[in-house]
Amino acid sequence: MKNIIFTIAFLTAIASAPQVFGQTNTSTPETSNIETSQTTRLVPRLKASNEGDVNFSAGIGLGFGSFPVSANLDYTFKHNISAGVTASYFKFAGLLLDSGYSVLTIGARGSYHFGNLLPIPKELDLYGGFAISYRMALYDDIYGISPFNGVSLGLHAGARYYLTESIALYSELGNNTYVQTGVSFKF
Repeated sequence: MKNIIFTIAFLTAIASAPQVFGQTNTSTPETSNIETSQTTRLVPRLKASNEGDVNFSAGIGLGFGSFPVSANLDYTFKHNISAGVTASYFKFAGLLLDSGYSVLTIGARGSYHFGNLLPIPKELDLYGGFAISYRMALYDDIYGISPFNGVSLGLHAGARYYLTESIALYSELGNNTYVQTGVSFKF
């Protein structure tokens, strides 16, 4: 619960940073003004998520009584839509002797990036989407049952904050973990 509250507070602080430091953007989300000595012209304003971007994210999360590791690879298409693959792994040690399980999840995901709809800093990429995954479980106890095998559907919402043009910190809620955070690289 503390991690969820911390993540929400972190995302709120990032989103409000321009207003706190007096940096307001009066241009439209699609353009920004460039002043020259003779004229003012409009040029495209690049957002954190642009057509043709490839993002690789790797992180650690909190979920299912464990700390899952996860990785995502996404390609951004036109109209702020991205699609890609996702994978996660976690191991849970049970309370009884010789019990526990490990789960590997592999799937496909799609996201919508809200950068052109919201007045947010260009370094911030807010997104939400869905995933369809296959979960493979290995159950280690006296019963030997694997109740988690099968297809699962999930929703996710997240944010990336770009420290440079190609390196970002990210946090995400949903899909294979309750909350995860990590590093994202844009190619």
